Amino acid sequence: MSLTETLFGIQRKLIPYSDSATHQITRHSPDYLLFCITGLLAIIGLIAITSTATLDSDLNTLSGFGRRHAMMLVIGFVFLLIFQSLDYRHLARWSPLAVGLALLLLSLLFVPALGIEVNGARSWLSLPFLPTIQPSEFAKLAAILYLAAWLTAKGNTIRSIETGIIPFILIVGIILGLIIPQPDIGTAFILASIIGCMFFTANTTKIIHILLLAISGTVAAGLLILSAPYRWQRILAFISSESDPQGIGYHTIQLANAFGSGGLIGQGLGLSRQKFYYLPAAKTDGIIAVIGEETGFVGSMIVTLLLTALLWRGWLLVKNAPDMFGSLVATGICCWIAIQSGINIAGATNLIPLTGVPLPLISYGGSSLISVLMAVGILMSISRYTLLHKSDDSNEKRIIT
Repeated sequence: MSLTETLFGIQRKLIPYSDSATHQITRHSPDYLLFCITGLLAIIGLIAITSTATLDSDLNTLSGFGRRHAMMLVIGFVFLLIFQSLDYRHLARWSPLAVGLALLLLSLLFVPALGIEVNGARSWLSLPFLPTIQPSEFAKLAAILYLAAWLTAKGNTIRSIETGIIPFILIVGIILGLIIPQPDIGTAFILASIIGCMFFTANTTKIIHILLLAISGTVAAGLLILSAPYRWQRILAFISSESDPQGIGYHTIQLANAFGSGGLIGQGLGLSRQKFYYLPAAKTDGIIAVIGEETGFVGSMIVTLLLTALLWRGWLLVKNAPDMFGSLVATGICCWIAIQSGINIAGATNLIPLTGVPLPLISYGGSSLISVLMAVGILMSISRYTLLHKSDDSNEKRIIT
């Protein structure tokens, strides 16, 4: 028996590409609309990042960040094309290796010579002969694949406390236990939310189990907020940023200034004032505010609608995937993009307290960009095997249109 079978029983549980005599699953072209939407968002992100570039001391050129981001885009789209050409079901067998590698990289962050601390967070890893990476971004995708394989293999046995819930909590606890101490509460919250959505979608757990997990997560989040003063300060800044405009409220006020000065159609590309060191993290967490300042409400809505369209295509895959593994993977990826986008935009518009997470496909950052493009490639692979059914005239047609 292989290691994969020992851990999951995945090889026995994989569902063949046929679910009845009236349904037939064949490999066909991927969802090109999903690809086009992703490409548009990536182009907007590249333009926005190039536009936010200033004479930065790290690169000493106006276009340095744009060139670096373009290089990451090329690498990311190469991975997208590779993953979309694969049979996504094989990823179930490789998921233990993927999550094992993710855990190894997360563990290396705590090695003093390898982990890099930026703004108080040890979230970046410097390995010899490799560019700096952020392991937690790739850990999200690895965890999604792993949990989808777990839930597919376990089936109804996940209802059992001893053989399902407790081992699952231990696995998830190990992953979160390596992310929270960095500290990276934003990523931990996103990953925990993804896990909850996948549990709910699998429809194999009792409601009481989901409620207990939700209550436990809420209590843990409260304790984490109270344990670090800066997290409490972010909540205070959200409640009353004007009380300390040069202190805890500075970031929130600068975000509001960026959106406010943009108006309906914006100041014009490259004409942002906030990018000149007024707005912290302008090209990363605050990129949507710079887009709002330069292209106005119209530009911000275009980005939001494109993200919504991407999630719509992903949701169609959740409903029409040919097996449980594909549906759960699509669920995890869609929840990842939706929750992370929501947190970024809501934080920038002061709907929730600020949390440092990038806007998918838009923000500067190679690890985030490449991992999301890999995830989109997996969605496109799933779209190659969406359910087909025969109509009355015996002509096959795709469910996804």
